[in-house]
Parts: sequence; C-alpha cells; structure tokens
Amino acid sequence: MPFVTASDGVELHYEVEGDGFPLVFTHGNMGFGQQFFLQTRIFRQSYRCIVHDSRGCGLSGKPQADIYDTQTHASDLHTILQALGVQKAVHIGHSFGGPISLQYYFDYPDEVAGLVCIGSYSAGHQLAITEAQVLQLYETVQGRRTVFESFITHEKFAKFNPYGADIEAMLQREACKPPIYASQATCRGFFRLDFTERLAEVRIPALILCGDADKPVPLEAASKVLAEKIPDARLVVIKDTGHFPHMEKPEIVNEAVWKWLEEKIPQKGKAS
Repeated sequence: MPFVTASDGVELHYEVEGDGFPLVFTHGNMGFGQQFFLQTRIFRQSYRCIVHDSRGCGLSGKPQADIYDTQTHASDLHTILQALGVQKAVHIGHSFGGPISLQYYFDYPDEVAGLVCIGSYSAGHQLAITEAQVLQLYETVQGRRTVFESFITHEKFAKFNPYGADIEAMLQREACKPPIYASQATCRGFFRLDFTERLAEVRIPALILCGDADKPVPLEAASKVLAEKIPDARLVVIKDTGHFPHMEKPEIVNEAVWKWLEEKIPQKGKAS
C-alpha cells in the first residue's frame, strides 16, 4: 500500500489507477478514498485517477492534535501529488472535500486545471446543522451513525443503485472508524471556514453537482452559491438524490463529469 509522509510526520495513504491527465478525488469528513470507486473504474480508462485518505480517515495517520483544517489537508494533498510528480490536475471533492479542493486552488493555483464540487459548500454556516450539534453527536459511535443516517436514505440507494445496500453499509462502517477527536477537529475546521467572498477569484472551470434532496448541504444555501459566485461554473442538480450523488446516481454523475472534462479541460488524455 503506497504512503507518503506529511511535513509533520503523519503517514498519508493514496492509490493510483489508470494513465492520462490526473483526476484527484478528495472525500469529506468521516470518509475514505475508495468511496469514489464507481468513478475511478470508469475514468481510469482515460485518466490517471488519484484517491487518498485524508488524515484522520481510512488508512492515513490519525494524530491527536487540532490540525484538521483545510490548509493542513491541502498541504497533505500537495505532499502526495509532489511525490507522484503531478504538476497539474482536476480536483474532485465531495462534501468537505470541496473546501479542501478550493483551498488547494487558492494555495497552488497553477496546479489546478478545474474543480468539481459534489454536495459541497463554501462556508460552514451554509450547513443545515450547527457546530454544537455535530460535536455532540460525534462524541459516540451511535451519534456518528445518527449523523450518517441523516445524510442518506436506504430507499434512495436501493431504488437507484443495484449495489445500494452494500454501499450504504460500507459508508456507515467507514464513517464510524475515524477517532472521535479527529472527526470533531475536522468538524471545527469546516464550520469555521468561509470562502464565499473568494469564489470570484477562481479563474478555472468548475462543475457543481448536487442532489435536490441533500439534507446536510442544502442546494439553495450551498451549491447554488458556488455556482453563482465562481465565474466559469456549471450547476447540475440531480433529482431525487441526497448527499452522495456519486454513489446514489453514479451513471448520471459520471456522464456529467465526463462531458464537462471533454468540453472544459483541453489536456484530456495527456499525462502530467
């Protein structure tokens, strides 16, 4: 299993599939890199797909310190991409992975060719739950299950995805793995961020994907703000879909991303 070491000594896990122009996938809080498997198995045919476990999640290190903000996550990701020799890539982020991708762009603008934000947001106050509520729920495994269950419904997964029940079980299992302190520190990080006023600075194409039934990250308060304030942004709203469009409706998401890449990213198929 490939790992690199962050500047503060934390081990960071990543995986790479395919060849071509790089696509970098970043998950949200309590997530893991392999949740994008329904995307990478398609895009690896033409692109170099890079998934990673953010610190505190998956197989990466879980330091007991309050260093889970977007700047730290972006620095971690930069360490991974430097080790892989990636000079430029499209960054695809789900939920908190969206702000991490935005932070990466603000910190390393010449290294980002495009942004895809899935069920994401630009400020913590756009979320449909308060920081105090989340921190309290994160104190126990059952509380984290409660948070997760508010993100999705079994009916949506089962109806639109033949692997829905298995995927839901996998997501719930992985959501309970990160240590409580890591989940809470990440929570404090994303509730304090606000990139809204900086979105006009984004000078690359962006694709904003969201479900019309996303409970924690409401369409009107979050995704529409991203789409309205980023100059070259396209908004795609997916009907009858919650917080995990890339897993609930993978075919729709993959088609939207593929078409957008072909139209907006001229480096398609070229290694970087």
